Amino acid sequence: MLNSDSTLSQKRINQLYNNGDRLFTKSLIVIYEIIKNENEIKKPIISVPKKKIKKAVHRNYIKRILREIFFINKDFYSNQKSLNIIIIYNSTYLIDFNKLSKELLPLFTVLKKKLNENYQ
Repeated sequence: MLNSDSTLSQKRINQLYNNGDRLFTKSLIVIYEIIKNENEIKKPIISVPKKKIKKAVHRNYIKRILREIFFINKDFYSNQKSLNIIIIYNSTYLIDFNKLSKELLPLFTVLKKKLNENYQ
């Protein structure tokens, strides 16, 4: 059974941040770890640093956009793998939904390839 409400513990987040694989784009950093034999979709951890985006309204807007893009495109999961993922917004300006989606979708394609090649 897939459960999208699962979250990571603080210890697990620190371990993922220190040891996870990273993907970069112009305004995003994605830290991820593929875990075999778990069939659970974890909620993505989305970080928008206060140093980059000053207003809380704008940080929350970006978080909502990233969360929506992630859950619209979560079809890259299979039933035998779990993906722990941290998405960090690393830009100092606001990006609209379409531009951010175009930036994040190639990262999901790379993640899908890595999921398939590592655990065939």
